[in-house]
Amino acid sequence: MGSVKSILVVEEEYALRHTLSLILQRAGYQVTAVAEPWQIFVEFNNNLYDLLFIDVQTSEKKLASIIDEIRQDAPETRLLLLTPFDYPLPSGSDIVCLIKPVAPEQVLHAIQNESDF
Repeated sequence: MGSVKSILVVEEEYALRHTLSLILQRAGYQVTAVAEPWQIFVEFNNNLYDLLFIDVQTSEKKLASIIDEIRQDAPETRLLLLTPFDYPLPSGSDIVCLIKPVAPEQVLHAIQNESDF
Protein backbone atom coordinates (compact mmCIF):
# COMPACT_ATOMS: atom_id res chain seq x y z
CA MET A 1 0.00 0.00 0.00
CA GLY A 2 2.89 2.35 0.45
CA SER A 3 3.89 4.59 3.26
CA VAL A 4 1.65 6.99 5.13
CA LYS A 5 2.35 10.59 4.17
CA SER A 6 -0.91 12.51 4.64
CA ILE A 7 -3.10 12.20 7.71
CA LEU A 8 -6.51 13.60 8.53
CA VAL A 9 -6.94 13.95 12.29
CA VAL A 10 -10.49 14.19 13.66
CA GLU A 11 -10.53 15.30 17.29
CA GLU A 12 -13.15 17.45 19.01
CA GLU A 13 -10.90 18.66 21.83
CA TYR A 14 -8.72 21.55 20.63
CA ALA A 15 -5.70 20.86 22.87
CA LEU A 16 -5.46 17.21 21.86
CA ARG A 17 -6.09 18.00 18.18
CA HIS A 18 -3.31 20.60 18.24
CA THR A 19 -0.91 18.32 20.13
CA LEU A 20 -1.52 15.37 17.81
CA SER A 21 -1.00 17.61 14.79
CA LEU A 22 2.32 18.91 16.12
CA ILE A 23 3.59 15.43 17.00
CA LEU A 24 2.70 14.11 13.56
CA GLN A 25 4.09 17.14 11.69
CA ARG A 26 7.37 16.89 13.59
CA ALA A 27 7.54 13.24 12.55
CA GLY A 28 7.32 14.34 8.91
CA TYR A 29 3.65 13.77 8.08
CA GLN A 30 1.37 16.20 6.23
CA VAL A 31 -1.47 16.78 8.68
CA THR A 32 -4.91 18.30 8.36
CA ALA A 33 -6.94 18.48 11.57
CA VAL A 34 -10.67 18.98 11.99
CA ALA A 35 -12.94 19.08 15.02
CA GLU A 36 -16.15 17.42 13.85
CA PRO A 37 -16.81 14.07 12.13
CA TRP A 38 -18.94 15.70 9.40
CA GLN A 39 -15.83 17.62 8.31
CA ILE A 40 -14.26 14.33 7.22
CA PHE A 41 -16.39 14.33 4.09
CA VAL A 42 -15.63 17.96 3.24
CA GLU A 43 -11.92 17.16 3.48
CA PHE A 44 -12.23 13.96 1.42
CA ASN A 45 -14.03 15.91 -1.31
CA ASN A 46 -10.97 18.15 -1.62
CA ASN A 47 -8.05 15.87 -0.75
CA LEU A 48 -6.93 12.27 -0.54
CA TYR A 49 -5.45 11.02 2.71
CA ASP A 50 -3.36 7.97 3.43
CA LEU A 51 -4.67 7.69 6.99
CA LEU A 52 -7.76 8.83 8.86
CA PHE A 53 -7.02 9.20 12.57
CA ILE A 54 -10.32 9.61 14.40
CA ASP A 55 -10.94 10.04 18.10
CA VAL A 56 -14.08 8.04 18.73
CA GLN A 57 -16.56 10.10 20.70
CA THR A 58 -19.57 9.15 18.65
CA SER A 59 -22.06 6.30 18.70
CA GLU A 60 -21.08 2.95 17.22
CA LYS A 61 -23.82 3.32 14.61
CA LYS A 62 -22.58 6.75 13.50
CA LEU A 63 -18.96 5.58 13.45
CA ALA A 64 -19.92 2.50 11.42
CA SER A 65 -21.63 4.79 8.92
CA ILE A 66 -18.52 7.00 8.67
CA ILE A 67 -16.28 3.97 8.18
CA ASP A 68 -18.57 2.52 5.51
CA GLU A 69 -18.63 5.78 3.58
CA ILE A 70 -14.84 6.21 3.76
CA ARG A 71 -14.36 2.60 2.62
CA GLN A 72 -16.66 3.25 -0.33
CA ASP A 73 -15.21 6.64 -1.36
CA ALA A 74 -11.55 6.13 -0.45
CA PRO A 75 -10.84 2.40 -0.02
CA GLU A 76 -7.06 2.92 0.13
CA THR A 77 -7.31 5.18 3.18
CA ARG A 78 -6.32 3.38 6.34
CA LEU A 79 -8.16 3.96 9.61
CA LEU A 80 -6.77 4.43 13.08
CA LEU A 81 -9.23 4.87 15.94
CA LEU A 82 -8.43 6.44 19.30
CA THR A 83 -11.00 5.28 21.85
CA PRO A 84 -11.62 5.50 25.59
CA PHE A 85 -12.69 1.83 25.54
CA ASP A 86 -12.06 -1.39 23.66
CA TYR A 87 -14.05 -0.66 20.51
CA PRO A 88 -15.65 -3.72 18.88
CA LEU A 89 -14.16 -4.20 15.41
CA PRO A 90 -15.38 -6.68 12.82
CA SER A 91 -13.42 -9.91 12.57
CA GLY A 92 -10.52 -9.56 10.14
CA SER A 93 -10.74 -5.77 10.18
CA ASP A 94 -7.70 -3.78 9.07
CA ILE A 95 -8.67 -0.89 11.36
CA VAL A 96 -6.17 -0.13 14.10
CA CYS A 97 -7.58 0.80 17.50
CA LEU A 98 -5.62 2.58 20.25
CA ILE A 99 -7.14 2.81 23.71
CA LYS A 100 -6.68 6.05 25.66
CA PRO A 101 -4.56 7.22 27.24
CA VAL A 102 -1.77 6.85 24.71
CA ALA A 103 1.74 8.22 24.62
CA PRO A 104 3.03 10.01 21.49
CA GLU A 105 5.37 7.09 20.86
CA GLN A 106 2.40 4.70 20.71
CA VAL A 107 0.67 6.88 18.13
CA LEU A 108 3.78 7.12 15.96
CA HIS A 109 4.44 3.39 16.28
CA ALA A 110 0.86 2.57 15.21
CA ILE A 111 1.13 4.86 12.17
CA GLN A 112 4.52 3.48 11.19
CA ASN A 113 3.09 -0.04 11.44
CA GLU A 114 0.20 1.05 9.22
CA SER A 115 2.76 1.90 6.54
CA ASP A 116 3.74 -1.78 6.44
CA PHE A 117 0.27 -3.03 5.42
